[in-house]
Amino acid sequence: MNTYWNKYPELLSDLKEVKAIMKNTIGHPSAFIRDPIFQMIDSGGKMLRPAMLILSSKFGKYDPERVLPLAAAVELFHTATLIHDDIIDDSKIRRNTKTIQSQFGKDVAVYSGDYIIARSFMLIHEEYDQQMLRNLSKKIVQICTGELKQYTHKYDSNICVYDYIKIVAAKTAALFAMSMYTGARLGDLDEKTARLFGLAGLKIGIAYQIIDDCLDYCGTDDSILKSARNDLRQGFYTLPLICALKYDKDNTLKTLLDTTDFNDDDILKIYHLVIDKNGITKAKEYAMRYTQKAYAALERLPECNSRTILKDITHSLLERQY
Repeated sequence: MNTYWNKYPELLSDLKEVKAIMKNTIGHPSAFIRDPIFQMIDSGGKMLRPAMLILSSKFGKYDPERVLPLAAAVELFHTATLIHDDIIDDSKIRRNTKTIQSQFGKDVAVYSGDYIIARSFMLIHEEYDQQMLRNLSKKIVQICTGELKQYTHKYDSNICVYDYIKIVAAKTAALFAMSMYTGARLGDLDEKTARLFGLAGLKIGIAYQIIDDCLDYCGTDDSILKSARNDLRQGFYTLPLICALKYDKDNTLKTLLDTTDFNDDDILKIYHLVIDKNGITKAKEYAMRYTQKAYAALERLPECNSRTILKDITHSLLERQY
């Protein structure tokens, strides 16, 4: 969490409790599993999704005994997906720290991610109504489907913006949407209002991922805290590249993508072509469009202190420097 939540001491206290629940839920397996998992939990993530769940619940009747365990389950699931993503992407760095798979090997990383998912379901299986559990399960399926859809488009130079947005909406934004919708329902807000929260989370999540993908082209390993440009090396074509392909009238970029083995020289050429063909500029326009949609969705939520905090958080996430 670092110092991200220091200006919101009540929320910071809640999130510290969430982290304690996460560790307690992991239990006391052998050090073989426990040490890498605890390292991941302590590695400095912002815990955005549990924070959004907690804040959304505070629009209504806030019951920490019901809200905080579910917030912990959401963050545990998110943690597991990050571990598995790092395996697939062969990522060496996450949050400015060596990934589990690079430190302990892919076997330990797979077992750790699977163990976390199992423990997260144990945390929630008896305490919440069946409809809520069904909704959570549907969102988890949606996230997995998004990951699979992204995989089917590996090295696909014909991927379009629509395909990209569908992937992002599923694999990233769905968990934001689920967190805010579930928080609202835990606060006893009605279904119609809770759906507004889900919509706000969806738009925030899409804008957040687009900005991340732009930073992957503009940033360095230090500034984005992960292996820069790794998506391209793995064959995942994100929005700046997709936008550049739309303006690739002479097919220079497409031809290079379809013939390269992604050596360092070709990757440098691709990056220059993305810049020359206004890929980053156009992707930023999409980011701004979804940022405005996110703000508009937040404005429709009931006015209270939690909405002010959500708007403040959204501003910090979506107005990042490229």
